[in-house]
Amino acid sequence: MIIPRDLPQSVGMGNDKSTNVNAGNIRNVGNDLLVNYKGNIGDVKFNITGNFMYNTHEILNLEDGIITKGGMEQFVSQEGGKMSSYYGYEVLGLYQVSDTSRIIDYLVKKGLPDRNKYDSRRFTGPGDLMYDDVNNDTIIDLDDRVYLGDPWPEFSYGINLGFEYKGIDFSMFFQGVNGNQIYNISRRYQENAYGDFSFTTKIKESWTPENTNTDQPRVIYGDPNKKPYHIKFIFC
Repeated sequence: MIIPRDLPQSVGMGNDKSTNVNAGNIRNVGNDLLVNYKGNIGDVKFNITGNFMYNTHEILNLEDGIITKGGMEQFVSQEGGKMSSYYGYEVLGLYQVSDTSRIIDYLVKKGLPDRNKYDSRRFTGPGDLMYDDVNNDTIIDLDDRVYLGDPWPEFSYGINLGFEYKGIDFSMFFQGVNGNQIYNISRRYQENAYGDFSFTTKIKESWTPENTNTDQPRVIYGDPNKKPYHIKFIFC
């Protein structure tokens, strides 16, 4: 694996200088299958082509053991895993009024996962996302991030159908993938009251004291918990 590495200042090239080095090993395993058949039924000629591919990879070793990328370190590559896997927070549901013990600047009850203990400027309230406290210290911080999936398909497949009749031909092609996840980052903006982005109709399902049976957080500017990368926006 070719990975950028910062150069020491002793090389005399100033700050923020880096070079690419071979600092890791990765193993790829896969198989391809292609099948084609041509024939005719009277004046109708046809051909069918199908392909199937299996591929997977594993990081065998890294110089630092783990690499995170992205502005919020939302992509992770680590030994035993896959490159640029999604890294973030599991969502347990939404906080309800019964989960708080103070009306103004809501205070999360003792024993529940609480972002406020990590950053006192943020006030978690009813309708906000409740994240999984992975290490059971009742504080939601960077140590609670987990693997959420990866963008690499395990299987790819396709089929091509072609027909010809007296100089007129017709063809169609289908393809697909399986085994990967998609991070829909646009939902981060379109389902939150954030800036001047165009909202989706999902915003109508937002939590309110009268509408508590929903998975859509309350309408508020951004995320008071500052957790933009979580399982809610990842799809299989």
